[in-house]
Amino acid sequence: MILVIKIGRERKDQLENVIIPSEKWIKKSIKETDKVIKKFKRDKNFKFKANPKIYGCREVRKCLDKLFYGKCAYCEWKPTRSFWDVEHFRPKSRVHENDHHKGYYWLAYNWNNLYLSCHFCNRSLKDEKSTLGKSDHFPLEDENNRSYTPDSPIINEQYLLIDPCSDNPEKYLEFNITGEPIAIDNNKKAIESIKIYNLGDIKTNRLREAKINQYLFYIDALQTLKSILNEPIEKNKRKDIENKIKDIEKRSNKMLKDEEGFSGAIRSINMKIKSYIS
Repeated sequence: MILVIKIGRERKDQLENVIIPSEKWIKKSIKETDKVIKKFKRDKNFKFKANPKIYGCREVRKCLDKLFYGKCAYCEWKPTRSFWDVEHFRPKSRVHENDHHKGYYWLAYNWNNLYLSCHFCNRSLKDEKSTLGKSDHFPLEDENNRSYTPDSPIINEQYLLIDPCSDNPEKYLEFNITGEPIAIDNNKKAIESIKIYNLGDIKTNRLREAKINQYLFYIDALQTLKSILNEPIEKNKRKDIENKIKDIEKRSNKMLKDEEGFSGAIRSINMKIKSYIS
């Protein structure tokens, strides 16, 4: 995952620089965070509204786009610029699962709490049965361990969502050939993530399925071409087939790389193919 691959916050760019906003932005985010914390200490009923010009500025967006390879952190779709948000993993101003919580206001401008997300995973979308999309959801294994202030450690929170920056989604999720996400061994994190991130969206499944079909086409073509090489053929034809094999292997291997859309789903299918062959 994934969401399906893991994207570590320590990831570096091609010049071996850690992908992070400038020191100027970091200082500004710390300054604004300190202001918010002080306001809450003075007034527990303070109505906090995060400033999108800070957490959603162009610099942050560019860094998130680079960090997550231009993919939604949750579903791995590569949205256009008009279809993605700067998302807060821990909600900034309220928590859906807890009416008394004021939100993780002290993390509103924290770089490690900001993610690249498409509208379909992040925004609250209603269908006939329920409301889909992460929005301000942040379920925990035990509500008693929830952090309410910057003084209470978030490390004690056992959250029930897959965090693509710290968890390895491939341990929790797999995909079938129609692109549908499946919780491995019915684990809670995957079940909640599929629901809250709206990972089972029909249109998204179709996009995954198209990628999976392309990958399976390459695998089938490779098997066919390699079987031909086991038969006596002319030297020139053999060379031509060998070149075709190299080209298809290059294309199929590329689909497994982190920067490719839905690579988590392709890896899941690849593992199943390897398991079936062995």
